[in-house]
Amino acid sequence: VLLIARGLLGFALGSFWAMMTALALRLVPPDKVPKAISIILMGISFATVFAAPLGAFLGDLWGWRMTFLAASGIGVAALAIQMLTLPRLPAAAAPGLASFRTALSRRAVVIGLVTGLLVISGHFAALTFIRPFLEEVPRLDVATVSLTLLAFGVCGFFGNLIGGVVAARSPAWAVASCSLLITIVALALVLFGTEVNIAFVATALWGFAFGAFPVSISVWNARAAADHAESAGALLSSTFQVAIAAGAVLGGLIIDGFGAKAVILYAAVATLAGAALMFARGRALEER
Repeated sequence: VLLIARGLLGFALGSFWAMMTALALRLVPPDKVPKAISIILMGISFATVFAAPLGAFLGDLWGWRMTFLAASGIGVAALAIQMLTLPRLPAAAAPGLASFRTALSRRAVVIGLVTGLLVISGHFAALTFIRPFLEEVPRLDVATVSLTLLAFGVCGFFGNLIGGVVAARSPAWAVASCSLLITIVALALVLFGTEVNIAFVATALWGFAFGAFPVSISVWNARAAADHAESAGALLSSTFQVAIAAGAVLGGLIIDGFGAKAVILYAAVATLAGAALMFARGRALEER
């Protein structure tokens, strides 16, 4: 039952990510799309920061069954709000394999997907094992690790805001810049991570950079295939899921074989490759 429920949850979350960009494109004028995507992702960032501590608190207070029921109640409330407020939004293009082929035939879409695969895999390879790194390299205690991860989440919220502003002017520049910032902070952790203050600041900046990345890459994807938003969004969502899984598995292999610093170094290499691709190819396409 637990495995089936987790599978259904993953299916629902993947569907949400796939439809996010299409929803933003239909609800607001084209010049407001970056801001709309930024607002949607701010909600996700806010939930990421506060949901886990709140769930732990309620689980201790009520037990896990009542906490799960409370989460179900929140889901029902969210569904009711959407049904009452959102207009009917028919698909712009008939969904199907032809729509996916059309989206994949566009060079800008492919560049965005490859960039996302590189950056997300590198990010999650390191993020999955950030706690062992913080405990082994700067030797932070549990309370300081929790504070550092809280700073990561809070800075991610502000990254959503800034990412939306920059992406409104140039999605390619926004994607490449936040990818490069992840590279820089990952290198800072590898080279100077034994210093507690540097480790804390670098992790916080990492949260800021990654907070900007989903907004930026979603805006890029939306502009690359606005007439096939559902298909392009599904492709980007699938790329994210594959990259998350691949990054976590690869990170586990790296940390087992070479240690905590090596997995952070892999994140630097992968995100640098993503930044270089978007700087070199994405910006050229955007200018044309």
